[in-house]
Amino acid sequence: AVLQILPMTVTLAAAIFFKEKVGLFRILLILFGFFGVILIINPAKDGFNMYAGYALISVFLITTRDLLSRKLSVDVSTLIPTVSASFGVLLFSIVLTINTAFQPLNLENSFFIGTAAFFIIFGYYTAVLVMRAGEISFISPFRYTAVLFALILGFIFFNERPDKTALLGMFIVIFSGIVLMMRNNSVNKASQKESMN
Repeated sequence: AVLQILPMTVTLAAAIFFKEKVGLFRILLILFGFFGVILIINPAKDGFNMYAGYALISVFLITTRDLLSRKLSVDVSTLIPTVSASFGVLLFSIVLTINTAFQPLNLENSFFIGTAAFFIIFGYYTAVLVMRAGEISFISPFRYTAVLFALILGFIFFNERPDKTALLGMFIVIFSGIVLMMRNNSVNKASQKESMN
Protein backbone atom coordinates (compact mmCIF):
# COMPACT_ATOMS: atom_id res chain seq x y z
CA ALA A 1 0.00 0.00 0.00
CA VAL A 2 2.84 2.36 0.80
CA LEU A 3 4.49 1.77 -2.58
CA GLN A 4 1.25 2.63 -4.33
CA ILE A 5 1.68 6.32 -3.50
CA LEU A 6 4.39 6.37 -6.20
CA PRO A 7 2.06 7.68 -8.94
CA MET A 8 1.26 10.65 -6.72
CA THR A 9 4.84 11.37 -5.65
CA VAL A 10 6.20 11.09 -9.20
CA THR A 11 3.40 13.19 -10.71
CA LEU A 12 3.62 15.90 -8.06
CA ALA A 13 7.42 15.95 -8.26
CA ALA A 14 7.18 16.37 -12.04
CA ALA A 15 4.82 19.30 -11.53
CA ILE A 16 7.18 20.92 -9.01
CA PHE A 17 10.58 20.30 -10.66
CA PHE A 18 9.71 20.09 -14.37
CA LYS A 19 6.71 22.48 -14.35
CA GLU A 20 4.65 19.76 -16.04
CA LYS A 21 0.95 20.61 -16.22
CA VAL A 22 -0.95 18.11 -14.08
CA GLY A 23 -4.32 19.68 -13.40
CA LEU A 24 -6.76 19.17 -10.56
CA PHE A 25 -8.75 16.53 -12.45
CA ARG A 26 -5.70 14.27 -12.91
CA ILE A 27 -4.68 14.68 -9.29
CA LEU A 28 -8.19 13.70 -8.16
CA LEU A 29 -8.12 10.63 -10.43
CA ILE A 30 -4.72 9.57 -9.04
CA LEU A 31 -6.01 9.97 -5.47
CA PHE A 32 -9.15 8.00 -6.39
CA GLY A 33 -6.98 5.22 -7.82
CA PHE A 34 -4.90 5.17 -4.65
CA PHE A 35 -8.10 4.82 -2.60
CA GLY A 36 -8.94 1.77 -4.72
CA VAL A 37 -5.50 0.30 -4.01
CA ILE A 38 -6.04 0.81 -0.27
CA LEU A 39 -9.32 -1.13 -0.52
CA ILE A 40 -7.59 -3.97 -2.36
CA ILE A 41 -4.70 -4.29 0.07
CA ASN A 42 -6.64 -3.49 3.26
CA PRO A 43 -3.60 -2.50 5.38
CA ALA A 44 -5.68 -2.55 8.59
CA LYS A 45 -5.12 -6.32 8.66
CA ASP A 46 -1.35 -6.06 9.19
CA GLY A 47 -0.69 -2.51 10.38
CA PHE A 48 2.50 -0.43 10.00
CA ASN A 49 5.87 -2.05 10.76
CA MET A 50 9.58 -1.63 9.97
CA TYR A 51 9.06 -3.04 6.48
CA ALA A 52 6.61 -0.24 5.74
CA GLY A 53 9.49 2.10 6.65
CA TYR A 54 11.62 0.39 4.00
CA ALA A 55 8.75 0.93 1.56
CA LEU A 56 8.75 4.68 2.34
CA ILE A 57 12.48 4.83 1.60
CA SER A 58 11.78 2.96 -1.65
CA VAL A 59 9.13 5.52 -2.61
CA PHE A 60 11.65 8.34 -2.22
CA LEU A 61 14.38 6.51 -4.15
CA ILE A 62 12.11 5.34 -7.00
CA THR A 63 10.67 8.85 -7.37
CA THR A 64 14.23 10.20 -7.58
CA ARG A 65 15.18 7.53 -10.14
CA ASP A 66 12.18 8.34 -12.33
CA LEU A 67 12.91 12.08 -12.25
CA LEU A 68 16.59 11.51 -13.05
CA SER A 69 15.60 9.18 -15.91
CA ARG A 70 13.55 12.01 -17.35
CA LYS A 71 16.58 14.28 -17.45
CA LEU A 72 18.97 11.76 -19.04
CA SER A 73 20.58 12.81 -22.29
CA VAL A 74 19.35 11.02 -25.42
CA ASP A 75 22.95 9.87 -25.91
CA VAL A 76 22.79 7.75 -22.74
CA SER A 77 21.64 4.19 -23.36
CA THR A 78 18.55 3.04 -21.43
CA LEU A 79 20.57 0.00 -20.35
CA ILE A 80 22.87 2.14 -18.16
CA PRO A 81 20.20 3.28 -15.63
CA THR A 82 18.61 -0.18 -15.87
CA VAL A 83 21.82 -1.99 -14.91
CA SER A 84 22.62 0.67 -12.29
CA ALA A 85 19.21 0.23 -10.59
CA SER A 86 19.53 -3.58 -10.68
CA PHE A 87 23.04 -3.40 -9.23
CA GLY A 88 21.84 -1.04 -6.47
CA VAL A 89 19.06 -3.47 -5.49
CA LEU A 90 21.59 -6.34 -5.45
CA LEU A 91 23.99 -4.42 -3.16
CA PHE A 92 21.19 -3.41 -0.79
CA SER A 93 19.95 -7.01 -0.67
CA ILE A 94 23.45 -8.27 0.20
CA VAL A 95 23.67 -5.76 3.07
CA LEU A 96 20.24 -6.82 4.41
CA THR A 97 21.12 -10.53 4.29
CA ILE A 98 24.44 -10.32 6.14
CA ASN A 99 22.92 -11.78 9.33
CA THR A 100 20.62 -14.18 7.48
CA ALA A 101 21.51 -17.86 7.20
CA PHE A 102 21.76 -18.90 3.57
CA GLN A 103 19.68 -21.83 2.39
CA PRO A 104 20.81 -24.30 -0.28
CA LEU A 105 19.11 -23.75 -3.63
CA ASN A 106 17.62 -26.57 -5.61
CA LEU A 107 16.92 -26.45 -9.33
CA GLU A 108 13.33 -25.24 -8.90
CA ASN A 109 14.24 -22.32 -6.61
CA SER A 110 17.16 -21.37 -8.87
CA PHE A 111 14.74 -21.23 -11.80
CA PHE A 112 12.35 -18.99 -9.83
CA ILE A 113 15.15 -16.62 -8.81
CA GLY A 114 16.50 -16.44 -12.36
CA THR A 115 13.04 -15.78 -13.78
CA ALA A 116 12.33 -13.10 -11.14
CA ALA A 117 15.68 -11.44 -11.96
CA PHE A 118 14.81 -11.37 -15.66
CA PHE A 119 11.41 -9.80 -15.07
CA ILE A 120 12.70 -7.19 -12.61
CA ILE A 121 15.44 -6.10 -15.04
CA PHE A 122 12.93 -6.01 -17.91
CA GLY A 123 10.60 -3.98 -15.67
CA TYR A 124 13.37 -1.49 -14.87
CA TYR A 125 14.24 -1.20 -18.56
CA THR A 126 10.68 -0.43 -19.62
CA ALA A 127 10.15 1.94 -16.66
CA VAL A 128 13.21 3.99 -17.60
CA LEU A 129 12.28 3.86 -21.30
CA VAL A 130 8.77 5.21 -20.77
CA MET A 131 9.88 7.87 -18.28
CA ARG A 132 12.26 9.27 -20.87
CA ALA A 133 9.62 9.55 -23.57
CA GLY A 134 6.12 9.91 -22.08
CA GLU A 135 4.23 12.45 -20.03
CA ILE A 136 4.84 11.65 -16.36
CA SER A 137 1.37 12.57 -15.11
CA PHE A 138 -0.11 10.12 -17.63
CA ILE A 139 2.43 7.31 -17.16
CA SER A 140 2.59 7.21 -13.35
CA PRO A 141 -0.94 5.91 -12.64
CA PHE A 142 -0.16 2.75 -14.64
CA ARG A 143 1.76 1.58 -11.55
CA TYR A 144 -1.60 0.81 -9.96
CA THR A 145 -2.04 -2.08 -12.42
CA ALA A 146 0.67 -3.97 -10.50
CA VAL A 147 -1.89 -4.64 -7.76
CA LEU A 148 -4.38 -6.01 -10.31
CA PHE A 149 -1.75 -8.32 -11.79
CA ALA A 150 -0.80 -9.47 -8.27
CA LEU A 151 -4.44 -10.34 -7.54
CA ILE A 152 -4.83 -12.23 -10.83
CA LEU A 153 -1.57 -14.17 -10.40
CA GLY A 154 -2.43 -14.88 -6.75
CA PHE A 155 -5.73 -16.38 -7.86
CA ILE A 156 -4.13 -18.49 -10.61
CA PHE A 157 -1.09 -19.80 -8.72
CA PHE A 158 -2.10 -19.65 -5.04
CA ASN A 159 -5.90 -19.90 -5.21
CA GLU A 160 -6.24 -16.59 -3.35
CA ARG A 161 -9.67 -15.05 -3.88
CA PRO A 162 -10.29 -11.31 -3.41
CA ASP A 163 -13.14 -10.33 -1.10
CA LYS A 164 -15.88 -7.80 -1.93
CA THR A 165 -13.78 -4.88 -0.67
CA ALA A 166 -10.87 -5.88 -2.92
CA LEU A 167 -13.22 -6.27 -5.90
CA LEU A 168 -14.56 -2.76 -5.27
CA GLY A 169 -10.99 -1.50 -5.13
CA MET A 170 -10.20 -3.24 -8.44
CA PHE A 171 -13.19 -1.55 -10.06
CA ILE A 172 -12.06 1.86 -8.77
CA VAL A 173 -8.49 1.36 -10.05
CA ILE A 174 -9.68 0.24 -13.48
CA PHE A 175 -12.26 3.04 -13.68
CA SER A 176 -9.80 5.78 -12.72
CA GLY A 177 -7.20 4.40 -15.14
CA ILE A 178 -9.64 4.34 -18.07
CA VAL A 179 -10.91 7.87 -17.33
CA LEU A 180 -7.32 9.10 -17.03
CA MET A 181 -6.44 7.63 -20.44
CA MET A 182 -9.57 9.13 -22.02
CA ARG A 183 -8.80 12.50 -20.44
CA ASN A 184 -5.21 12.38 -21.71
CA ASN A 185 -6.41 11.44 -25.20
CA SER A 186 -8.84 14.39 -25.33
CA VAL A 187 -6.15 16.79 -24.06
CA ASN A 188 -3.72 15.54 -26.74
CA LYS A 189 -6.32 15.99 -29.50
CA ALA A 190 -7.09 19.51 -28.29
CA SER A 191 -3.41 20.45 -28.25
CA GLN A 192 -2.95 19.01 -31.77
CA LYS A 193 -5.85 21.11 -33.06
CA GLU A 194 -4.35 24.24 -31.47
CA SER A 195 -0.96 23.54 -33.05
CA MET A 196 -2.60 23.00 -36.47
CA ASN A 197 -4.46 26.30 -36.16
